[in-house]
Amino acid sequence: DGDSIVVSVRDTGPGISPLIKDRLFEPFATTKEPGQGTGLGLAVCRGIVESAGGTIAIDVEYEDGARFVVRLPKA
Repeated sequence: DGDSIVVSVRDTGPGISPLIKDRLFEPFATTKEPGQGTGLGLAVCRGIVESAGGTIAIDVEYEDGARFVVRLPKA
């Protein structure tokens, strides 16, 4: 994609609740029951991707689960 490499990751689960979409990449944001997760996974992913000069976002138009798009600059 021009000056970027684009990778998408998707699943066929229940998708992302509209209640959490706006804070999905914040630390401790989770859709899991208490004691089932820390809510750090996507925050850590965002930190790694951004430290490499890229971006990560949820594809809000994807309807068959969840789809994330990672863009990284070409070396």
